[in-house]
This record gives sequence, structure tokens and C-alpha cells, in this order.
Amino acid sequence: MSDLQTLREMFARADVNYVLDEASERTQKQRPNVATALMTSSGFDGTGEPGAGNGGYMGFFTLFEFDADGMLLMVSAWE
Repeated sequence: MSDLQTLREMFARADVNYVLDEASERTQKQRPNVATALMTSSGFDGTGEPGAGNGGYMGFFTLFEFDADGMLLMVSAWE
């Protein structure tokens, strides 16, 4: 099981809402190994309401980046 699959299953169990998308063109220019990005939903970013597992300060975002095989490359967090 890949890191991406594992994280998605963990988020499903914890009711953490997130957005899964192909890496943007800008991301690919900066980090060409990134194929997929997963961002936790804050409820303020147009991705809908946070799940029960999206607790804490809701202006805080996390981004997980994966390669084409689903291996975790980087975790970013910002406000």
C-alpha cells in the first residue's frame, strides 16, 4: 500500500475532509517529482465544510505531496 493510500484511509477513519488533486503546473515547475497533492480542508477555502477530524484552528492548512507511485515527498503547513 502506498503512502497516499495509507493517508487517505487514515483520514477516512478520522473523518478528515481533504482535496486530492493532480499537482498544479506551478508545483510541477518547482518540484517536478510531485504528481499528486492532498490538502486538508479548512472550510474557508471553498472546498466545503471540515469533517469532525478537521479540528483545531481552522485557518491552518496542510499540504501533502506525493510522487507518481504515491510515496510521500513533503508535508507543508501554513496559516
